[in-house]
Amino acid sequence: MDNDIRRDIRQLLPALKSLASSTDRAITMQAYGSMGNMAVKSYRNLHGRLVQMLPEDGYISDALALDVNDESKDADKVAQVNLAANQLVEYLEAQVRVEPPARPGFRPPRPPRAPGMPDMPDMPDMPDMPEPPEPPNFEDFKDLGRTLRDRILISTQDALRKAVSNIDINIDMDTEDWGDWSEKRKRKHEDERGQRHGRKRRIIITSPDGDLSDADLQEVDLSGQELSGKNFASSNLQEAKLNQTILRGANFADANLQDAEMVGADLEGANLADANLQDANLNQANLRGAHLQDANFQDAQLVGVDMEGANASSANFQEAIIKQANLRGATLNDCNFEEAVLAASDLEGANLASANFHDAHLQDVHMRGANLSDCNFEDADLSRADLEVANLSSADLRDVKLMQAKMREANLSDANCRDADFSDADLSGANLSSANFRDARMVNADMKDAILHDASFRDANLNGAILPDGTTYERGMDLSRFGVRDMPRR
Repeated sequence: MDNDIRRDIRQLLPALKSLASSTDRAITMQAYGSMGNMAVKSYRNLHGRLVQMLPEDGYISDALALDVNDESKDADKVAQVNLAANQLVEYLEAQVRVEPPARPGFRPPRPPRAPGMPDMPDMPDMPDMPEPPEPPNFEDFKDLGRTLRDRILISTQDALRKAVSNIDINIDMDTEDWGDWSEKRKRKHEDERGQRHGRKRRIIITSPDGDLSDADLQEVDLSGQELSGKNFASSNLQEAKLNQTILRGANFADANLQDAEMVGADLEGANLADANLQDANLNQANLRGAHLQDANFQDAQLVGVDMEGANASSANFQEAIIKQANLRGATLNDCNFEEAVLAASDLEGANLASANFHDAHLQDVHMRGANLSDCNFEDADLSRADLEVANLSSADLRDVKLMQAKMREANLSDANCRDADFSDADLSGANLSSANFRDARMVNADMKDAILHDASFRDANLNGAILPDGTTYERGMDLSRFGVRDMPRR
């Protein structure tokens, strides 16, 4: 190993030691936060540089290579990085302590001969003295150290919060350090989003009883913490991380949660009225009994969310993804679900009166007994939906896809079903009085025991449909005996 490589290794060692020390603290305090991926990335960057320096060292390139599954828990990732980093530090320190070979031909100077003394024989060649190691190039290492510090800064906040859970602490960096950190975060978001965000002056850690209303918490990481009952009213939590955070009964009224990560967050009974959750990720979140009136969920991710019994009247869910969600008994009247995806979601008994489902995706949705009166379903897809006993009176069902839908005893009185597709739908016992089925496709639909009084089937296709008396419709049949007006022509 030549002196240049030895010098480069000495410059990397402080970064490795810092990584090992950080993971040691995380393991000791059992506070991993979201540190796993960051620790893995930091180790692999340092390890990759060492492999380039020592490509023939199989112990470094193979034995100390990090083999970690991306799906592993943060605790497992941190533990593996800690073990590998400590082994690598010990190995490299042993390598740089090895003495360099002596330079050939070195001869120490002969002492002067005293008068009258014979010449001394030549002394044998002496080995070279080892050259002192070159001092680390701190300018080169400066950026590396700061980068590592920045990456671990937010992850270590969780550990500090747990250690001082009953104390209010302000963590303030000096102006120069904060400026470096803030600028790096701004540049990161310019790359990712193409725009500059407002700066923050400091990170605030508060006791559980603290009031955070109107606070600037943009991009703060509060994942996994117990924050039930906290007051975040009117706070700025844009792009904040609240994954797995316990926020039962917390107050987010009028808060800005745009682009926030709230995966698996427990918000049962929380107040998010008038909050902005546009583009937020609430997959698997618990919003049971939450207050969501007038909240903005446009383009939000709500896959698997539990909103049973929540009150979200007049909320905006335009283009939101709400697949496989539980909204049983929720209050959703006057909500906007335009182009939203609610496929396979459960809305049994929910109140959706006057809601807008224009062009929404509702395949396999469960709306048994739901109140859907005056709703706008124009161009929506309700294929295979369960609408048994649902109230669809005066609903706009123009151009709706209801193939194979279950609509037993549903109320469609005064509904506008023009150009809708009810092929193979079960409408047995349904109330279709005064409904408009002009140009609708009713092929093989089951209308046994249905009420057709004053319904219009003008130009509708009833081929193979089962009529209220159990007979199968044939072209030219007179349906006036069922009180139908405007007979089908085919």
